[in-house]
Amino acid sequence: MSILDAFLEGAAASYAAECARGEHDSQCEYDPRGFFLCHCKKRRRVAAGVTEPPADELYFPPPTCPRCRVDLEYDEGWRCDSCHLRWREDGTHAEFTDEYGDDLAQRSAAWKASRHLDADSEGVGS
Repeated sequence: MSILDAFLEGAAASYAAECARGEHDSQCEYDPRGFFLCHCKKRRRVAAGVTEPPADELYFPPPTCPRCRVDLEYDEGWRCDSCHLRWREDGTHAEFTDEYGDDLAQRSAAWKASRHLDADSEGVGS
């Protein structure tokens, strides 16, 4: 088995587990055969009414998320994985991490079309 095949097999298994946990919806753009982005988290966040990042700046030390009050992780900036938020190193400029552009569905469809795949193929969707 090649490294790529092993990676794609792992991606398919991870995707299946995420689907079983309800992390992907019927509009999911993700394809474990090579298109690894989707807006499922964004759709859940928007449906919950969270459409703007918090205006609060982070206070040090240690920063906590102004939305959920958990300690933030640091990786070239501060992030809250549960709220899908990221701030600059200095704690300013909050932004969502689950935004991949308004054309994600079109890019996913184009990717599948370029590989002669369809959404109903094995291992895709939830």
